[in-house]
Amino acid sequence: MANSRKSMLEEFRKDLDYMVQLASLIDQKYSDNDNETYHYLKKLRRLTDKFNHKYPLLKAVVKKTFLNIFLKFMIRKESVDEVFDNFVSSISSLNREKADITYLPNLDNTYSNQIKDTLALKRDVSWNMVEVIYRSESLCFTNSPEFNLLAFYAMSDYRKGLDLRKNNDTFCFDFDPKNHNGQGLVYSEKKIFSEINY
Repeated sequence: MANSRKSMLEEFRKDLDYMVQLASLIDQKYSDNDNETYHYLKKLRRLTDKFNHKYPLLKAVVKKTFLNIFLKFMIRKESVDEVFDNFVSSISSLNREKADITYLPNLDNTYSNQIKDTLALKRDVSWNMVEVIYRSESLCFTNSPEFNLLAFYAMSDYRKGLDLRKNNDTFCFDFDPKNHNGQGLVYSEKKIFSEINY
């Protein structure tokens, strides 16, 4: 059973990393005013539909602004407190009283990108779900708070047999791997997340 959960967790990490990497590359094309951007954007939206089907408690949405394209990740719960309390209860050495909780109005990615090792959540009124504000360079690292929260909910309701990377639309990007700014090279380990009961 433990090996099965471990392999499911690794599969989730690969799925998440795959989507974040694709969104990053499409964003680069968008920044470069590349003609293929909208073609790839449609494919990315189809991929998020598959992701949302595979992990029913999560909702991935492709967002396009005037400046960039990125993925928004939400948890299909209405209350930030409920999302946080469920997550905290899965970590044996942490309880709500020990957590450093601050309620901030108008929380956005700017806040999260400035402070490492911070879990930032906000209620998205338009979707009636809880959004995970994440640092893009640490989202797919297994020791980051953002990854562990998403993994906790992904493992709570998981549909086996759907491989996001197999038989998917073809994505082909030309880039120099030496200059490619990936999802982050260094992330300080947080021992606390090894104790989560997925």
